[in-house]
Amino acid sequence: MYRKKDSLLSYKVAIRQKFEIERKGDFASFLLNPSRALLRDLCVQRFKDNPSKEDLKTFSIFFQFEFDPTTLNKLKAQTDKFRPIETFLKGETDLSPIEGINLAAILVNYQPRPYLKFDKSDLEIDVISVTTNEEIDLEKGKTNSEIIPRSTLKKKIGMAILSAVGLFSVGYTAKEIVLPTRECMQWQVDHYEEVDCTVKGIVSYNSAMPIDQHQFKLKKIEVDSNFVFFKGKKPVVFYCKVNGKPEFFNQLGTHPETEQVLKPISLHIINKYVKHKME
Repeated sequence: MYRKKDSLLSYKVAIRQKFEIERKGDFASFLLNPSRALLRDLCVQRFKDNPSKEDLKTFSIFFQFEFDPTTLNKLKAQTDKFRPIETFLKGETDLSPIEGINLAAILVNYQPRPYLKFDKSDLEIDVISVTTNEEIDLEKGKTNSEIIPRSTLKKKIGMAILSAVGLFSVGYTAKEIVLPTRECMQWQVDHYEEVDCTVKGIVSYNSAMPIDQHQFKLKKIEVDSNFVFFKGKKPVVFYCKVNGKPEFFNQLGTHPETEQVLKPISLHIINKYVKHKME
């Protein structure tokens, strides 16, 4: 089970992943290179298309007025309110207000939303890599296609049912039924390792967190000018800056120490921080 903080991070990562898919979909004209004005216009399109009660509530809380086709001029005056969402989707900044995050989910049409529905759902985000729906193993050079978000039921632990006359018994170990092993993960230099949630190890116990199957596969990588950064036109390296310098990783996710959402590599970053460094 995710802690609240981990669940919110997962929600934001899932929204960013959906954005990378949607920016090449039917609304690419709005999302391929989003600006505040384009996101505002996309917002109008989304809310014209049979919005749910939850979406309408998100709109009214965020903008402080109800959505109505007659209030579009009023929405134009709120264009600057889309700036934090713009920079969040581009991976430049984080986004904190819940209603702003929920509005971002509406813009990229991510489900389940709003956050409270996501937090209570059984949906586990395994992998949605940038633009491709592929999980890429950089070390082995293999791709695993057709990996999509899938809804999985939480494991339900069987309860022993004893008859009134005691005719049957259940042959499960009490420990497995009542106290299932709690598995956690902890960042170790350049990768995650499984740790026991209940035991304080040599490394800092506070940095341990419940295993997130997608984040667990994150690895920090070293790159040079000969590194393969793209498969076709699709980035397979992701980064964020720490103290002004980029750190590189093998997949989309959050930085294990700063918790920033990783961004796909670009030619600008390669030229400025990789090739220039080699010269």
